Amino acid sequence: MYSFVFALLNSRLSYKDSLEAYTRYRQNPREFIESYPKFKEICDDSLPSLEKEIELTQKLGLCTCLLDDIHYPKFLGECSEAPLLLYSNFMLDPVSQRFITIVGSRGCSEIGRQYVREIVEKIAKCYPGYIIVTASVTGIASEVRTHAAKLNVPVVTVLGTGFQNMHLYGGALPFTYCITSHLCVKKPSNYDYIKANSILAGISEKVIVVESGEKSGCIDVAKRALDYGHDVYTVFGPNLPESFSGNFALVNSNIATDYNNLFPFPIV
Repeated sequence: MYSFVFALLNSRLSYKDSLEAYTRYRQNPREFIESYPKFKEICDDSLPSLEKEIELTQKLGLCTCLLDDIHYPKFLGECSEAPLLLYSNFMLDPVSQRFITIVGSRGCSEIGRQYVREIVEKIAKCYPGYIIVTASVTGIASEVRTHAAKLNVPVVTVLGTGFQNMHLYGGALPFTYCITSHLCVKKPSNYDYIKANSILAGISEKVIVVESGEKSGCIDVAKRALDYGHDVYTVFGPNLPESFSGNFALVNSNIATDYNNLFPFPIV
């Protein structure tokens, strides 16, 4: 099945068509190949690349997880854009692992950093056992990783361009746990980051936007999370600088509510 999915993802089919092919092949592989004999050629042609990918996966010590595997993250698997294949450097466990996503701008302010520290501390106290998910960029995401490490809160970083391109992330390192929908992208495109946004939005039942401009990718994450039926929160209040303009847009559009609603009880 892994080899079929690998060929499927490299066939340039739309997500909708890929999902349909995946489902039909999962139900009856022989019937699918008989109906689409050309796909066997696609699978055969992809074998050399598949062998290299398997070798790299083993070298990096990665786990792979297909959409309907028992280890696939529960909330992500219920999303309309759930990746057919995930790579991670940790074992996924949908029973014990629960996630909260925190995202924000790369060019964050000191106020944004202060909110990150406050939010991570509250998550540690109010949601023990939860894992924080964030992006592979600098700024708010880096602050999340730094402060969570001080509090021994585990963090999963969603890689935008795969494990083989770790050198691109620079100041976002070091990572503890990582996950991505593709092992390697030679020439990163906006589509690759959109796929990362889908994971950020889909894997967690709760998504927090700390600081965002109106054109930030964080807005896309928030909108996707809402579409998936997940709860979206943002920092909201008077006297915030222009760098929080996206936060106000999220609240005014009824996409997000005040992050304080995530912590409705007193923090001791």
